[in-house]
Amino acid sequence: MRKFIIIPLLFVFSMVYAQKTDSLVLVKNGKTQYSIVVQTNKADSAAKLLQTFVDTISGASLPIIQGSSIKKECFVMTSDESLFPTGQCDTIREDGFIIRTLNSNIFIFAINPAGYNNAVYYFLEHGLSCRFYAINAMVMPK
Repeated sequence: MRKFIIIPLLFVFSMVYAQKTDSLVLVKNGKTQYSIVVQTNKADSAAKLLQTFVDTISGASLPIIQGSSIKKECFVMTSDESLFPTGQCDTIREDGFIIRTLNSNIFIFAINPAGYNNAVYYFLEHGLSCRFYAINAMVMPK
């Protein structure tokens, strides 16, 4: 019985610690250093979606850059499996995605446009506390 209580408590404490130490500052005082790097045309609509919502929430516009150059502090929408642990991308199904942070960069991998859009909505909901209830029923933090 004691084993079953300790394991969940360790999980909760580790999640709280991870959230406190692994924070990225996307926008500060209405300004951002981040950009969106699109390395695959499958992510074009997701990049625009992310740009629009970040602008709506913060007033900061994330520039969209087409190409492979990765600089510091960017969202990278990629189809390059080498940026992720070996075999991880093989587990993605249809509209699935992987989000990985590395230093101050955020990498998003998917296999189709719907997967990239799902990743953006996931990031908005879990990273920025947005809530999407219906087309005209959304809650955005300010």
